[in-house]
Order: sequence, then C-alpha cells, then structure tokens
Amino acid sequence: MNSARIGITTTVPIEIVYAAGRVPVDLNNVFITHEDRRHFAVEAEKIGLPRTVCGWNKGILVAALVQGLASVIEVVQGDCSFSDATGLILRERGIEVIPFAYPLDRDPDVLQAELARLAGRLDTTLAAAEEVRRRFTPIRDMLRQLDELTWREGLVSGFENHLYLVSGSDMNGEPPAFEADLRDFLHKAAGRVPPSEGVRLGYVGVPTMIDDLYEKTEALGGRIVFNEVQRQFAMCRPAADLLAQYREYTYPYSVFGRVADIRHALTERRLAGLIHYVQTFCFHHLEDQIFRRELPVPVLTLEADTPGPLSPRDETRLENFIGMLAARQTECVATPHAVEQGPYVSRATSPAAGTSPDRRREAISAPASLRVGIDLGSRWVKLIWLLGDEIVGREMFDTIAFYHSFAHRAGGCLSLSRERLADRFRTQFARPLPADGLRLYTTGYGRHLARFDQAEIIPELEAHLQGARYQLGLEDFTLLDIGGQDTKVIAVLDGRMENFVMNDRCAAGSGRYLENMARLLGIAVHELGLYSADPEPLNATCATFGESEVVGKIVEGVPLERICAGINFSVFQRVLPDLRALPSRVLVVTGGVAHNRAIRKFLGQGTDFAEIVVPPDPQYNGALGAVYAGGRTSAQK
Repeated sequence: MNSARIGITTTVPIEIVYAAGRVPVDLNNVFITHEDRRHFAVEAEKIGLPRTVCGWNKGILVAALVQGLASVIEVVQGDCSFSDATGLILRERGIEVIPFAYPLDRDPDVLQAELARLAGRLDTTLAAAEEVRRRFTPIRDMLRQLDELTWREGLVSGFENHLYLVSGSDMNGEPPAFEADLRDFLHKAAGRVPPSEGVRLGYVGVPTMIDDLYEKTEALGGRIVFNEVQRQFAMCRPAADLLAQYREYTYPYSVFGRVADIRHALTERRLAGLIHYVQTFCFHHLEDQIFRRELPVPVLTLEADTPGPLSPRDETRLENFIGMLAARQTECVATPHAVEQGPYVSRATSPAAGTSPDRRREAISAPASLRVGIDLGSRWVKLIWLLGDEIVGREMFDTIAFYHSFAHRAGGCLSLSRERLADRFRTQFARPLPADGLRLYTTGYGRHLARFDQAEIIPELEAHLQGARYQLGLEDFTLLDIGGQDTKVIAVLDGRMENFVMNDRCAAGSGRYLENMARLLGIAVHELGLYSADPEPLNATCATFGESEVVGKIVEGVPLERICAGINFSVFQRVLPDLRALPSRVLVVTGGVAHNRAIRKFLGQGTDFAEIVVPPDPQYNGALGAVYAGGRTSAQK
C-alpha cells in the first residue's frame, strides 16, 4: 500500500494533508473518472453495502480499495449519513480510517479543535498548514477567475467549470502541475469567442453521475453558469486564515447557509432557473422542498443512482424546463382559439373560466396542406390528420403495432416511413395526397427514439399545453395529463408554461396501472372508471405490490365495486400533491384517464379547483397540440 497517498471521502482541509507531506486523493474523482465506474456499485454490493446505499458511497469504497491506499480521511459529520458504515468496511479491509467532523453549528472553537486534531493525527502543525494555504492562494485565485469567465463572459462552459472546480478538492494530487494546467487553460479560454447567450442556469447539489448532463443542457439551449457545490469545493473566495476558509465552506453545515449562497448567485449571475441534482437513496432529497420554497426561481430536480447517460424521461423534463424558461424570455405569443365549426365544437364538462361567452373562435390560418400530429406515447400512438383546417381523422395504435407498421431500422436507428404514412392516408380516408405532401409534427415519449425524416419535433409538455389552449381557448389553467407511464401537471399563465411537475418514478399513478388493474379484475377499463362509491383503502405505493394487494382484497371478499373505487381513488391520491403544488381556478384533464368518471369526480370533490374541464378529444390533445405548436413556430419564422 502507498503510505504517502491518503484518500479523502469529500473536501477536507487538504492544506493539513500537504503540510504533513502526504498526497490527498479525492475518492469521488477517482470513482467517477474510472473506466469501470459503472461496475463499482456491483462490486460494493458484493462486499456488503446494501442496494439502498447512495452510489457515491459505493464508488468511494471501491475506489479506496482499487487505489491500494493505506489511509482514508472520512468525513463523519457534515457529509453522508452512511459514512460510519463505509468506514467500518474500510477498517475491516485493513485501511486506517481517520475521522474528521464539521460542526453543524459552525462553532469556530469546535472547528479549530478539529483542525488541530487532524494536524496532530498527521504529525504536522496548523502553522505549517497555514503556510501551505498561502502557497495555494494563487491557485484558488485562478479558480475564481475561471468561475468569472464562466458567468461573466461565457468563455468557459458549464462542464469545464465543473471539472476544474471539483478538482480543487485535492488539486489532482499535484498542485504545481494543476496550477500550470489551470494557467494554460485560462490563457486559451481568454481567446475564445463567447457563444450565444442561451438560458442561464445554476446547478445545485452534489456533482452528478449523469455523464452527459452538461452536454444535453447546452444542446437544448441552456447554459450552466453556476456550479454550487463544486464552487464550494474549490474555495476560491479569499479568506483570512484556515479556520475562516473552512467555516465559509457551506456544504457541510446547515442547508440555509447554502440557500443564502444560492440566492446571491441568482442575482449576481442572472439565473433563470436551477437544476437540483439528488442522488438516489441520499438524505439530501429532503433539501429539495426547502430549495423550492426558499428560492424565487423554478427548480428542476434530477436524480440518478449509478453513472450513465441522461434517461429519455429526464431528457424530456430537461427539454421542457429549458423551453419553459426560454419562453419567459420572449414576448407573449398571440392567444390561440379553438375551431368554431366542425368536429371540434367544445364538449367541456363546464364552461371554461377565463373565456368570454361571445368570444369568437377562429381556425388556425393554414394552407390546404395535409398536417399530421403524432403523439408517440409509451402505450399508445395517437395520430390526428388535418387537411387545411379540417380535422379529417383521428387514429390510435398500440405503440408496438405502430412501429411494426410504419417503422424500419436504418443506420442503427428506428426511422418512421413517410411513404407508409401517406399510403395510410390514401387508403383510410379515400382522398388524394395534396401536392405538397405531408407536414409531420411529432411529440411524446418516443419523439427522440423514432424519427420521421423532415418532421418537426415538439417538446411534449409544450404540445399538451398548446393542445389545451387550441381546444378550449383558455390562457390560465392547470393541466393534468395521466399518460401510459407518467403523470404531467402543467401550470399555464397567460398562455405560457409557468411551471410543471412530471412523475415518472412509479407506474402506480399511470394509465398503465389502470389497464393492468382492469385486466386483473376481468373488466374493461371504461367499466373500472364507473365506480367511485365507498372506495376500499389501498395502501401499496408500488404498482406491482398494488396488484398483490388487490388480489388479497378479492380473497377477503371485498365487493368488486368497492375495489374499483379504491383503485380510482388511489390514482387520485397520487396526483393530488402535484396538483396542490400548481393551483389555479381551472383544471384541464387530458389523456385517456380523462374518460374515467370516478377520477373526475374525486378531482372535483377533493381539490380546490373551481372547474374541471375536459377538452373534446382528451386523448388526442398532444397530437393536436403538436400541429398547432409547429404551425405557430412556422408562422413566427
């Protein structure tokens, strides 16, 4: 084992480590940059860590073992609640564990004593560590310059900012080399041409395990100009001495110190929104609600368990988050109206609040071309065909059957055939194809997985929002869409997305759950939606366990009607917190679940919405909205 190198589980006073002639090794950086990092969790579980332990803990443990370290400084207070257990396994493997604790109340005397204890444990002095701190001042000054080049001038990307700041935790084990590399990078960055502005975002929370988060964010039009915890790791703000430097470090202490730091960054860096990253099974999840209540900008929460790419669902959420913030930076668009005549006469369950009774509804001005809106859902694909302004047809396909009928593999990707779709129009509707062919607008879960050539891709939430505006003529409302595998709640103000919540972690609140339950009970889905009286309590929070619970109710002899009512009520209960988070006067319900009479009843009785409105064709709302949003974009161009 290498006795000179000493592992650290998070940021510690590395000035003390270097003063002792030792070399700190940030095990987080070793783990996340290792070529086999995706297998570290598996190895940690073989060693004995439970499945429900944070992935960073697993990575740190395995990193310490593969590095062959003799000693590790473990932060036992002010970092992870599972640190002690990880330390036990390291001790069992013969690795010396040196504890270090940040006092939660930032007591200067307690912190000073902890600094002195660590110095004594490493056979050095605080005076020697103070001399190292002064030598590191030019490096930390350059890290501050790099940070300013990120948010002031846009010459450093969010990922580059992350990479250098997070490396400040141990200075890559070679401060002189790190200083030279940093100086060279700053020189090159100063000669760059600033990119387009984009949506200015802040990243808060521990560094992410999502490999391509920064890349995807920039591709979608966002720019991360604030990395909260990484900036704290770098300690690039001037400090009077070692004690002051580590007291000003916000991460180990109360979350409200972090809130104050983030608030300052919001104003200084002109941030439009925040991405809050939380690690699966981490206690820092609890801070998410505090950030949402205490910070005056929208917050998108992303979660991951192990290293890997951004999931399709999280990419959808990120795309819509950035799109929502970008829309706030542009002028309001013209108010849409629904068609007055023809197949889209409103069949809302009640008059739409916010619309005048004599308001004239006009059609979208469009040439007599064939426009097709395609909502590529996880369970069903919905098509809506418009010839000019006339809706000539609506079709729904099982998702797998649709791909079999209209898709083929090309270049390793799933491509959808325009020719097969054109043939479908000719045969299904007995009409010739217009001279200018098809104009395609795709949205939904599969819009990035399967592509039509020359189709305009519309963000999923934007399509649903615009579909509701077009059908109902509303400008201020909350939209609830319960899809095949997720639930979407969108707050709409002045015709624009104000905020949104997507719940895709559990199928128990989705349309698929209702389909599975109906199948289990041997009834049709529409019959399931008829029952609301005296719902049988169902407590399982998982769709799989929910099925087992329903079987148990059947065995107990609970009447079918009460079980059905309980299933419907359980779906209502799962969407209720999200609806309460985004209140308004009018609730618009879309998706197939909008046909569920029982859930509509529970929504009416159990929420504060003055009106519950269902558009004429709730299942085709996304497809229609894709056409409208695409046509509006073309008009703006």
